[in-house]
Amino acid sequence: MSKILFTAIIFIITLLGISIFIWPKYQQLQNLKTQERMYENQLRGQRSYALNLQEISQKLNAHPEALKKIDTALPDFPKIAPLLNFLARASQDNGLLLNEIGSVSVRPIFREGEREQRQPQEESRERKRLKEIRFSIKLLGDYPSLKNFLSRLEKSARLIEVERIFFTSTPTGIFKYELGLKVHSY
Repeated sequence: MSKILFTAIIFIITLLGISIFIWPKYQQLQNLKTQERMYENQLRGQRSYALNLQEISQKLNAHPEALKKIDTALPDFPKIAPLLNFLARASQDNGLLLNEIGSVSVRPIFREGEREQRQPQEESRERKRLKEIRFSIKLLGDYPSLKNFLSRLEKSARLIEVERIFFTSTPTGIFKYELGLKVHSY
């Protein structure tokens, strides 16, 4: 009987030893394997993303002329002087007199809910954000000249959006126009 009791005690001690010392290490090993699989999947996803970006970059580099047009349409810096020079030339070429340029405002464009979530350390990213430039101009001239001017704005390489047009007539038959314009830049 003592042999059976001794064997039972050894069996119980072995089970306790396994459950106390070996089982936690086994669980830890399983957790590490799970983490390894997760990191491998993450690494595969990042490699796939990098390859995708590389393919896109190659496709974009195959069309340098189109990229140049995009850079012209959305310049890196809000260069207002060349834009105003273009507007002055375009108005003059179409028989309009550029009478006045209103105040110019430059502000970043935020997506819905993004303004509240902005962090102070994101200031460097803020400089790269799409900016909206709004201003108004006052012109004098006849309607066909305005029509040609607007057509020239539409055909220009810059994305110039006419937000509003106000006009009044004068006793001489010449119209006074006020245009609210908006352009974008990075």
